[in-house]
Parts: sequence; C-alpha cells; structure tokens
Amino acid sequence: MNTVQKIVIWGMGVTGQSLLKFAQKKNLDYICIDKKEPSSPTSFFYLEETIQLEFLCDFNPDAIVVSPGIDCRSGIWLKIKQKPILVLGEIEFVSLYSKVPVIAVTGTNGKSTTVNMISKALEISSIPHFLGGNWGIPYAEILEEKYQDAQYAILELSSFQLESIKTFTPLISVLLNITPSHMERYAHFEEYLDAKWNIFQVDFSRDFSKSPIPLVALLPTSQESLFFDRLKNLHRELRFFSKEQLDKLEGVFYSKAKLIGEHNKENFAVLYQVLLSIKCEKPEIILQKTIEEFKPIAHRLELCGQWSDILFFNDSKSTNITSTITAITSFQDFDPTFQLVLILGGKLRGPDVTFLEVLKNYSRINEIWTIGEASSLIHKKLSSSFKILELTNLTTIFQHLTEIYKNDSKIKMIILFSPSFPSFDQFKNFEERGNIFKKFVQGV
Repeated sequence: MNTVQKIVIWGMGVTGQSLLKFAQKKNLDYICIDKKEPSSPTSFFYLEETIQLEFLCDFNPDAIVVSPGIDCRSGIWLKIKQKPILVLGEIEFVSLYSKVPVIAVTGTNGKSTTVNMISKALEISSIPHFLGGNWGIPYAEILEEKYQDAQYAILELSSFQLESIKTFTPLISVLLNITPSHMERYAHFEEYLDAKWNIFQVDFSRDFSKSPIPLVALLPTSQESLFFDRLKNLHRELRFFSKEQLDKLEGVFYSKAKLIGEHNKENFAVLYQVLLSIKCEKPEIILQKTIEEFKPIAHRLELCGQWSDILFFNDSKSTNITSTITAITSFQDFDPTFQLVLILGGKLRGPDVTFLEVLKNYSRINEIWTIGEASSLIHKKLSSSFKILELTNLTTIFQHLTEIYKNDSKIKMIILFSPSFPSFDQFKNFEERGNIFKKFVQGV
C-alpha cells in the first residue's frame, strides 16, 4: 500500500482536507468528491451526484479513502463494491503510513473526556503524543513533521470511523460503554456493536514481538455480560475497569477533582489502566495529578457562566439520552434549593422518542424547555410528567430566561443544556450549538 500513486478522497470536510494535504505532499495523483461545491472550484474536484462508475474505473485508483460521515451502503457504493476497487476509511488508510503506537478509545459516551484525560496524563509525564481522531484534529495530521517525535497517538474513534477497519491495530483498545445510538444508520443494536468491536481488530501479519507491551483490551466491568460471547476471540490481553477500582488506590483522592459527577470516576479508572499498560512510572501519582488538574472539556457539562444564582451548564455534546441522564445525575447531591431546568431538543433521528420516558424517573428535573425539530414530540411524550415549554430556539430560551431574571434576581436555578438530540436541524454541529449557548450566557 505504501506504493499508492492514485487516490480518490471522498468527503471534503476537515478529514478530507487533511487527506488532500497528504496527497499533495506525497505528489499523489488524486481527485476529490463531495456533496457540495467547494468554495474555490478546482479541476480535481467533482460533485458526488455527477460521479459515474465508469469514470472511477477509468481513473483506476489504488484506493478510495472515505470520510467518516460517508455511508457506503447505498447508491453508487453498491456498484463500487462489485468492482476491484479498494475502499478504505481515513483511519485504516493513515494507519498504513503511521508507525506511532495507538491508544484508541470508543464508546457511546465519554470518549472525548477520556482521550483528553489520557492526553493530560501523558503531558504531565512529559511523554510527547498526538491527540485526534473524532476529537480535535484528523488522524491524517499525525503524518505531519511536527508529530515526528510522538510516542503515542491517542485517538477518539466513532462507530462510523470503525466500520471500515481492516488491519488497523491499536496498541491499547478501549470500549468505555455501549448503549443504542445512531440507529438511523444501523439496522439493529448488534450492527452498532459490531462496528464498535472493530476497535479490537488485530492484524496477524504484523510482528508485535518487539512491542514493549502486549496488545491490551480495556472493557467496563459493568457490561461484561453483554460482551461475554465475544471475549474468547479477542486475541488481546483483557483488562476490566470500574469506578470501584479507583476507591481502592492508595494516595488517590477523587474528591479533589474539578469535574462534576461520580461517572467521571470510571473515566479515571480507564486512565489508570492505560498508565499501567504503558508501564508509566509512578502511575498513582500521575493519576492524582491528572484528577486535580483536569478541567471539563468544552461542551461536556461545562460550567460556562452564571447570572447571580442562575448557573449555566453547557452539555451540548449530549446527542443521546444516556449522556443527558449522566448529566442530570451529576446534580443529585447539588443544593436542592436550586431548580433544575433541562433544555432538550434538536434534530429527530426518527419518529420514535420512547427513549425519553426514562426521564420520568428523575424527580430532580423541575422543568423542561425544548428547542428544534424534536420539540413537539418531546412535549407529547413528557407533558404528563413535567412542565414543558416549547421555546423553539436558543434566542427564545434566553428571552424567556431574561424575563424570569428581571422579575426575580434572587431565583436559584441550574440551566442544564443537555439536548439529547443531534444539532443539525439548527446548527452546523454540537460545537456551534454550544458556542452560541455560551454567547447568550455571556451576553455577547
């Protein structure tokens, strides 16, 4: 594969742009394909709707490299798969060029927080590394000269990125948790789990005899029964993690954490197992320093401001009910005189919102305010249990909140923006959604 001369880059978002830089640096012959017209039209760019199979066959690429958002299960892809054309995801493609050992993390929730915890710990340990994948910057950036000294590549990986794995073999593979998600893409839960399970792929043609540590798989004790039938074919050293492990470590005090919520104990337990796996010196000391220094990542239960006793938490990264429930339970021991207002809503993945019924078990919620495409269905499903205000968008939310504050400046409230739905009905992504929320909070 290292003799590749011609590639098709399919999808020209952030990932595609990084692949384009790589192709240009290597003087490869390439074409780029996307659903949208580029801001600066060029001769090598083609619209997806205009591409013909004959054209691709005539170009005769060594590989088509697809971005994570590309669904290769319909349309022209059904014809491409019948031809001897190699189709690779970005992760698989880049792994053929990068020799930096990978610490890979996936899961339905907690991925971004965990990879940033690992990065912080390696920073404290003065270990040069790369942090990217689904978080931060594309994996393709590791091929840049500035990362030539990296000892590890820490990658957050989504199910979309893992679907196309063939030989990509992380040194350490972590599955944090798994609950039904992205069911608009997968026919059933097992298909989603299959995609996640690809993180434990092992390329048996590679020589791992000189590796300083064995190939490690980290899995949550709490879900062991779900994976039981798959463990016999893991081909890795298996280690389980749980938040109870953290309580048993001498010199480790979670009470000094800057993070809200007991659920982060489990993420730190993952970090500890990673430190042990890479044979980090004084792992308990590094773990404790990370606990004390690590701050919430942007858009994940982020305290982003307050108006007197109205506290605002930006959890825009929440795109499923499990992450929203995790956010709500983080306030179980918070001052009960503070009302908790939950802001829900966004783009519907489908007409079935039965999953919202689990919120009826959480009496900590005082009111629910809704935004976006899902508003009316949220109201229909939950209005018998909660006071629901359909407020359409964030502008209306803050107009309503401003009136409340004017009438009672001493009111105590937690405004928890944990939407539980994707952002694409009103925003480009969850980052834009969270940033606009923060701008309203800060009066910008």
